[in-house]
Amino acid sequence: MAVLLVLLATLAFAKNGSGVATVNGTPVTPTLGPITPAPAVKGIACNAGEMLGQFHEHAHLNLIYKGKSQPISDQIGFSPHDCLYWMHTHSPSQGVIHLEAPHAVYPTLGTFFHIWGRPLTSKRISNFSVRPGEKIKAYINRKPYHGSLAAIVLRRHEDVTIEVGPPFVKPPPLFPFKAQSL
Repeated sequence: MAVLLVLLATLAFAKNGSGVATVNGTPVTPTLGPITPAPAVKGIACNAGEMLGQFHEHAHLNLIYKGKSQPISDQIGFSPHDCLYWMHTHSPSQGVIHLEAPHAVYPTLGTFFHIWGRPLTSKRISNFSVRPGEKIKAYINRKPYHGSLAAIVLRRHEDVTIEVGPPFVKPPPLFPFKAQSL
């Protein structure tokens, strides 16, 4: 059966004398085949579109470097493979991380940084180096957090602040989820 399909496709697809590919005499633009979706990252898949109407939550990330809030990139998770990760940002991002999936997911901050393509270690956070004499402070909903930054689980309205300093912002800001209708 496969041989027959290949034979029929070969007969239907031919080049005319000008070198332009045709199918049944109609010019066509050849394609490279189907787009390969981006690989899942720690259980977070990349689908053709948003998973609206299913699981849809929001978390927030605020990076502060030496007392100044740093922007979180727009469209993190929008893959060049024509797919959208279940965890992504929009434009403008305002640091809002969208969690949109066919079922409940609670990924970690480490997974978000992996999808973003940025480091999250004790020596580098995004594009900031932690230099001698500087410290990292982390907060979840303004409460101090002392564990692994990569292990922070992102849940509904989780507000994560990571600071490299001094100086440090006190108290760390909270994102107005209700005012933003999120």
